[in-house]
Amino acid sequence: MEIQWQDCDPRMENFLENITAIDPLNNLEMMSLICFSYYEINEERKSPRDLELFLRNQNNLQVGLIAVDWRKDPHYAQMINDKKGVIIKRKYFQDYVGQTKIKSIANVNPEHLADYVTFVSCRPRDYVIQETLTHSESMEENLEKLEEAGEMITFTQDNSTLAEGDIKISEERLPLTNLIQKGKKLIKIREVNFEEVFQKCFEQHPDAEAKVIRIMHDGSSLLALIKESQIICPIGINITFNQDGEKVAKYLPLQ
Repeated sequence: MEIQWQDCDPRMENFLENITAIDPLNNLEMMSLICFSYYEINEERKSPRDLELFLRNQNNLQVGLIAVDWRKDPHYAQMINDKKGVIIKRKYFQDYVGQTKIKSIANVNPEHLADYVTFVSCRPRDYVIQETLTHSESMEENLEKLEEAGEMITFTQDNSTLAEGDIKISEERLPLTNLIQKGKKLIKIREVNFEEVFQKCFEQHPDAEAKVIRIMHDGSSLLALIKESQIICPIGINITFNQDGEKVAKYLPLQ
């Protein structure tokens, strides 16, 4: 599988295409970036509740949002108790992004503080529901909490570097993650032929050697392309034998 990103306009049609493509992969990092773009695409102040309802209305999606009491999460509780940041309600989040003046809770409107942080759950829907019910009595209660849920804003320190918002940066120079968050990248997933990847890598490095790096559970060998004591290809070869004693090569991703 190969993932590529193409330029696109920030529209709900592209958001839905992105989230539909990523959903089966259960990739939390990419899913979180794409979920972030929902709020960028919608100019009105949308809440995590709005996004969760949108996700539920798509019959083929598994992903879900969960409102979690930040006081019960060790990571967020530690961050906030150490006065390193606060949880801002999503509908007010854009008021604070990129502002270097947010140096302490004194710079935050108390009405904008959230009791719940939004978690993205990338699992089969039944498991998303089970996880949700460990934080709320019902799915409806979770929705109510999501209306006022938010995300972490870390405080700017006096000795920190200038925030990105202080300098005008061209769209072309923005990191890929920023463009995904802004809804300006469309994902394209292509199935990759593992044998082609291996052969192409070998053609580029003809002096590399295929060496055994692991013995599999069935006793067969897993070989990788090695050059100067380094694995140079993400695909390896699993050597087995069929009933006739003939050698069979299966190409597998190395993990």
